[in-house]
Amino acid sequence: MVEKFLINISESLKAIRANLLRSVLTATIICIGISSLVGMLTAVSGIEGSVGTNLGGLGGGTLDIYPSGKDLKQKNRFSQTTVFRQIDNKESSYLEDNLKENALVCRYVDVSWIAEAKAGEKKTNPNSIVKGANANYLGAFKYALEKGRNFLDVESSRGARICIIGVEVEKSLFGPSSALNQDIVVLGNRMKVVGVLKSKGNSFGGASTDRFVLVPLAFGEALFTGSNLNYNMRVLIDKQENREAVLSQTTNLMRRARADKPRDKASFVIYEPESLNKSITEISSTLYIGSTVIAAITLLGAAIALMNIMIVNVSERTKEIGIRKALGGKPIDIQNQFLTEAILICLFGGLMGIVIGVAIGNLVSGAVGSEEFTLPIGVVSIALLVCFFVGLLSGFYPAKRASRLDPIESLRYE
Repeated sequence: MVEKFLINISESLKAIRANLLRSVLTATIICIGISSLVGMLTAVSGIEGSVGTNLGGLGGGTLDIYPSGKDLKQKNRFSQTTVFRQIDNKESSYLEDNLKENALVCRYVDVSWIAEAKAGEKKTNPNSIVKGANANYLGAFKYALEKGRNFLDVESSRGARICIIGVEVEKSLFGPSSALNQDIVVLGNRMKVVGVLKSKGNSFGGASTDRFVLVPLAFGEALFTGSNLNYNMRVLIDKQENREAVLSQTTNLMRRARADKPRDKASFVIYEPESLNKSITEISSTLYIGSTVIAAITLLGAAIALMNIMIVNVSERTKEIGIRKALGGKPIDIQNQFLTEAILICLFGGLMGIVIGVAIGNLVSGAVGSEEFTLPIGVVSIALLVCFFVGLLSGFYPAKRASRLDPIESLRYE
């Protein structure tokens, strides 16, 4: 049995080489269908994994608070405009001071996205991101320290002239040396480095923490030179079962802090980052269906092309079939050889499609923040099974036709 199987594979490979152009074209069509399927699903898996990693490990999760727009009627009753009343220091402090049960409040401000850090004669590109934050910032955003320490609450409130920097800033200013306890100058102010963040690259939907310069909140307020300083807030919930209670309490405290009237719409929005995971899952389902349909249509065309090639092969090799039968070849052996040939062509195309699809999928997921190589074993296994059955179905009729040829008529065939 094994010997016959190996002989069938050997003869099939010879036949594929003899009709190389047609075989390659058919395998290419199959490759396109499989690569579209595997590529799409690999990208989605990588993005889902990235979102899950970024959102995981936050205990009960987080709540982000932003100001919302209000439609205010102007003198012209036909015109309306949307304005945003930013969250100020008093309002954010009120939430931090009163929301202490089952949650921590992270307050931070965006000072500059185009800052330049200096140390002696060395300086970074003008793309450093300066943020002022309280001591809860690292925990709220899952940032870990490579070395050094976090801010103390007293340093945050008093505006100590210290900072935590990203690894890219450290490398640019100090090379292989440690930046701890060294002085740097940012936005014309000297500060001491007390910590260095672990490299995280481009986070999903955000900027690279490797270029961060994080300073205590009060110091960040002093560094800000614009006209409107908006206080961003993230609430870190300790346990999942406390989510609803914390959400309700946060809403009530923010309405009170911003003096929203009971009947008015809230002048802020509370966004749950975990809802992004749900949105990604919904989008994934649509992409799964779409990529499956595309792959199915492409593979149907490939199956038809393969069947046509196999029928042509049977016609061209009629005399060969007659000789094999005259020498004692059984119909089942003839059938198995042609079936093996069709399946091999499909598997060759499928393997090429899997390699291309996985590569493209990882490039796409990497472009949106995924840092890990994704190889969806389940999708790859299904793709190979699909290729096998496409070859089996496409080659069955031509193989059956070849096995039923009359040996005498086949020997006369020219």
